[in-house]
Amino acid sequence: MKVLIIGGGSIGRAIRASMVSGAAVGVFDNDPAKTTVSTIDAGIEGAHLIFICAPSGSVKSIVASIANSGTEAPVVLLSKGLDGETGAFPYELLQSAGIKKWAILYGPMIAHGLLEKKHSFGMLASPDKTVFSEVQKIFADHVHIEYTPDVQTVSVLGIAKNIYALGAGILDGLKAGENARGMYAVRVLQEMKSIVNELKGDATQAEYISGLGDFIATSTSEYSKNRSAGNSLVNGNQTSATSEGLVSVQLFCEKLSFCPPLISALKSIAKKEKSPEVLLKTLVLYE
Repeated sequence: MKVLIIGGGSIGRAIRASMVSGAAVGVFDNDPAKTTVSTIDAGIEGAHLIFICAPSGSVKSIVASIANSGTEAPVVLLSKGLDGETGAFPYELLQSAGIKKWAILYGPMIAHGLLEKKHSFGMLASPDKTVFSEVQKIFADHVHIEYTPDVQTVSVLGIAKNIYALGAGILDGLKAGENARGMYAVRVLQEMKSIVNELKGDATQAEYISGLGDFIATSTSEYSKNRSAGNSLVNGNQTSATSEGLVSVQLFCEKLSFCPPLISALKSIAKKEKSPEVLLKTLVLYE
């Protein structure tokens, strides 16, 4: 099977390393040192599966290139950030471009763990279950994937957990301690459920792979870009890593009729309207 991975960063490398040995994998990236194909079109030609592992800011142009190619290969998107211009979810970009077969793949799949062949878990959401069958057989045994047709709920949770992971990094930076982190997880789960309910999704998914599972992995991993970005907001160090949580927090709040307390606090911190200490205060005085 011929596979194209668009995005040669940490998650792109990890997805490539997690495939069965018989897969012929090409990688396209803007960095020549990370690419193995000359252009996206060259990589798409003859591909049976396409994975988008690029930051959210690049997704719209990548999707347009795939759509223009006329390929019928399923497209699997791992990006978890809202489009900066329209505020659209990544799957909405796939839909609007007219791509026939597509899916999103979210869950506790930290790149470092995948590269070390640690057991990793994903929720593949797609309106077409045949995409799940094709993706499932391309991965090695340490990657465990489940299927749901509920694209909306998985999308909401994937964006939200990156935002909440910022808060985990902030609490670490404030040296708030394990007890505060435990209570933070409780409130995060409550807010995830309320957000999913408002956006007409299935709130029980918040307790599963793409919700609580992904949040715990992202908020505790030393390799998490979002957790590191939150920590940097406290200690003043600039991080060069792209944080989808920072990119999406303002746009995500605009999708809701009421921005929950923790996300509201994170938004004000990200915009530098309030100090990071406001998150801990919000947690302690939570209503």
